[in-house]
Amino acid sequence: MEDQEVSSGRPSWSNRRKVVFATLFFCAFCVAYIMFDGNDSRLFETIVVSSFTLAGAVIGYYVAGAVWSDVSIEKLKSPPQVDTTNKK
Repeated sequence: MEDQEVSSGRPSWSNRRKVVFATLFFCAFCVAYIMFDGNDSRLFETIVVSSFTLAGAVIGYYVAGAVWSDVSIEKLKSPPQVDTTNKK
């Protein structure tokens, strides 16, 4: 599938996906560790809240980046619209 994306003119997202999945795995690991082995403290609460915030931001930016990339590619592929009507 990666070869099809590159040959169709679209950039490969494999490295971006690796970073996103690694970040989400780290967030999930932090939350799971605190759920099962951590005690109730303000520090652990802050770590959990920060992990959820980071995960939400990563997912949001991943989706926004994909949309931005798709729109930019479509703008480059389509010819510019020229108004040929004479409005006087």
